[in-house]
Order: sequence, then structure tokens, then C-alpha cells
Amino acid sequence: MTSQMLNLATWIHCTTAEGPGKRFALWVQGCAIRCPGCCNPEMFSNAPKHLKPIDEVLNMILTAKDERDIEGVTILGGEPFSQARPLVALTTQLKQHDLSVMVFTGFQREELEMRTDGEPELIEQCDILVDGPYIQEQHTQSRRWIGSENQRVHFLTSRYQDTEDWEKPNTVEITFDGKELEISGFPMWQKQIEAWKRVLQKREESQKKS
Repeated sequence: MTSQMLNLATWIHCTTAEGPGKRFALWVQGCAIRCPGCCNPEMFSNAPKHLKPIDEVLNMILTAKDERDIEGVTILGGEPFSQARPLVALTTQLKQHDLSVMVFTGFQREELEMRTDGEPELIEQCDILVDGPYIQEQHTQSRRWIGSENQRVHFLTSRYQDTEDWEKPNTVEITFDGKELEISGFPMWQKQIEAWKRVLQKREESQKKS
């Protein structure tokens, strides 16, 4: 993978369940932390999933800005800081188009600021940074956009601030286009969601056989 390519797991063009306002959500593939109870274990592997050039990803986001009036991009995973350098290249251009940047990481901010592979530069591009691993025993639904009580929210620019919006309950968005089930936010009904995924998987297998 070159510095101008991103290994992506998936993306959603417009959501309100992954940060303030309407946002483009981008999940990267690969995570070495592998928190127990993570809702995205399929994103742990570093194997290539969707390899995309930075310019192609930027064009998808700018199209969403024009067509859906998004105000920013939220980057999750997987672990975004495992692909810090290409994300710096992307977020630098996002800022030039007045799009805000929110990043979730399982690492601590202080640890990332000591690294030398693009991590401090990516932090500098963030308007909001949510740091800390997901701890299953500290799971919460009372802090919006936050998975567990230990995780911290850093407001790194004046674009957003700590308001009562962050104390509202978590939300989840589920969309189905007839082919794929997309889930964003923090689901409370993990067993039901896994059941839906199994149903869709069986449906796809049945269609392939027919």
C-alpha cells in the first residue's frame, strides 16, 4: 500500500449517528488493538478490503457535500491511526473545502503525540478527537457518539464545543438498499443486528445458487 492509498472497510455518504451534524463516515480496515466486545471485529484484519486512492475518496466526499450538504467527515475503524499518513493527505484537503474532521482512536492522545509516523500531524487536522480503547465493562448508551465511559473527547478547534448534545443518548441508523445492510452509530441490539446480518448472508448465498 502506498502513502496515497487507503485500505477502507466501508463508508456511508451521510449520517447523523457518527458525530455532530450531517457527516460522511469512513471506516478504515485494520486494527491491532482488537478491543473485546468491539462492534466491528470484521475490521480487525489488515488484509486489503477496499484499496482506494486518496483522490477517489476525496471525490466521494465532495460529491456528498454537494448532494447531501454534509458538514464534515468522521473517521473510524478499525484503527485510523494505523493509516495516519494517507489520512493526513486526505484530511488536509478536506479542511481546504471547509469540512470538519472527527476521528475515533483506541489509543491515548498522549501516546499518539509521541509517535513519528504521521500521528501528530493527523491530530493537528482534527476538530474532534475521541481517544481510548472500548472497554466492554464500561459500555455506555448515555454519552452520544461514545462507546465506553473511559473514552475522552478532545475539542481541538473552536468549530465545536462541549455542549449538552454530548450528553444525549446514543443513536443508531440502519439502512437497507435491497442488497446491503448498513449500520451506523452505536447499536443497543447487537444480537438482533447479528441475526439480520445472518439473514442477509443466507439471502445472498441463496441468490448466488439460483
